[in-house]
Amino acid sequence: MGFLDFLTKTIGVDPGSQNLRLIHNNELIFNETAELSIDPETNKVSGYGNESIHEEPNKVIKPVNTVIADFHGFEHLLRGSLKRALNERTWLPANYRMYFSLPVSATEVEKRAYRDSGEYAGAKEVWMIHQPCSSAIGMRILFEKKDFILVDFSASKVEITVFANSLPISEGAIRIGTWKLRHALRNYIFRNHHLNLTDNQLETLLFDLPKLGNEYQIEYKTIKTDEIRQALNPYFTIIEDQILETLEKAGMHQRINQIISNGFQFTGGGAYVNWLTEKIALNGKMNITVSSNPLFDNINGLKKVIQNPEHYRNYLMV
Repeated sequence: MGFLDFLTKTIGVDPGSQNLRLIHNNELIFNETAELSIDPETNKVSGYGNESIHEEPNKVIKPVNTVIADFHGFEHLLRGSLKRALNERTWLPANYRMYFSLPVSATEVEKRAYRDSGEYAGAKEVWMIHQPCSSAIGMRILFEKKDFILVDFSASKVEITVFANSLPISEGAIRIGTWKLRHALRNYIFRNHHLNLTDNQLETLLFDLPKLGNEYQIEYKTIKTDEIRQALNPYFTIIEDQILETLEKAGMHQRINQIISNGFQFTGGGAYVNWLTEKIALNGKMNITVSSNPLFDNINGLKKVIQNPEHYRNYLMV
């Protein structure tokens, strides 16, 4: 044991496209927008997370797009967010042990970016776990259900992971999430009805569509809800194809019948949209179980991993 080991802080990092979330001492200490602002006159960071400055001449950077897209931006975001969240005021250098939850689609190069960003932020030890495994732990289904299909429907992507006997045997991911669906809906309404919808109107259309009946009144125009569904159908076709491809890769596994029987386990923010999860689940051909706390499954799983890393050693990467 080194002289400064007692000063080491264990940090859980969920570097999402929408929010950066940090865990320390089993508590969520940071949960803010994954962005930072740069003052071009000084070339220095002017704000992190929710404190980013959007007024000119500041430039706002979003360093995570499913995976790390701007290494230096993410390094600054992680370091600054840690410093603010922990309120560190000490002459001793930062000393962390970090656990990253990362997308199953991350390449070896991208994994190296997570590892390097943690080390540059002060981590002496970096561990990584794939987000589907972390979410399954948080949902308490990894060892309890064992055979299932986990669908993580987030803001930036849909990830599909097939588990057999508590181990991932097939993975697939596609970068179509609730952000893309909102963007597509905004463009469709603008092009076909010459309306520029607000974020709140888009949220209503996407999240509350079954409650709107057959028609929805926007300003001076009436739009049929079936038209909205049809506008989004091409995206669901692409997602369905990825789901089928991921299942087909596991089709010869000896536990495939049990996997299919247990069906889809939905997590991620998009899991709140019932009609979307039903649409993604092959139009009702599969059983659906939606998490009771889909926004925090990954965080809750990461907490358990940090508390007992030896128990989850088979799921951790360095």
